[in-house]
Amino acid sequence: MVIKVKKTVFRHFLNQEIPFTKIFLINEENEQIGLTSKQEALDKSQNLNLDLVCISPNANPPVCKIIDYQKYLYQLKKKSKPQKKFLCKESKVSFHISEGDLITKIKQIEKWLDGNGNTVKVNLEMQGREQEHKDLAREKCQKIIDLLHEKSAGQIKLRGEIKAQGRAYIFFLYRSNK
Repeated sequence: MVIKVKKTVFRHFLNQEIPFTKIFLINEENEQIGLTSKQEALDKSQNLNLDLVCISPNANPPVCKIIDYQKYLYQLKKKSKPQKKFLCKESKVSFHISEGDLITKIKQIEKWLDGNGNTVKVNLEMQGREQEHKDLAREKCQKIIDLLHEKSAGQIKLRGEIKAQGRAYIFFLYRSNK
């Protein structure tokens, strides 16, 4: 039986399709039964209303397992899907943010950083004449970093440096496990 799952092809011999006469059998509880005949293994699998699947046909002797085949395929499909490596969230902060709103943003950033491997991009945007005060914008960025660093007992750190990009200052934060 051939099952295609988005570029991944699983090839298994199933029940009567198994071409081998002697096989190494593993039961439904992952216990090794040992070398048995194909017919004896088929009888055991039919008594349990499960399937006999050849999971390693190239082994000597071939390895077969008594399992629920549909459940086994589902687990293979789950494993073949790419896992999320990390998540990058973005928080936009205006140049004239009030103290209360800044604390709320900092709490939200902390919550986002609690996830494993998450990164937060903080974007401090400036408009009009605010763009003339680059030193104040850097101070505001440093204040955000310092507040987060204090609240997390030094676990939240700056990745890279604060960069000016157009009319905004951008920096990335992450949580170190040290």
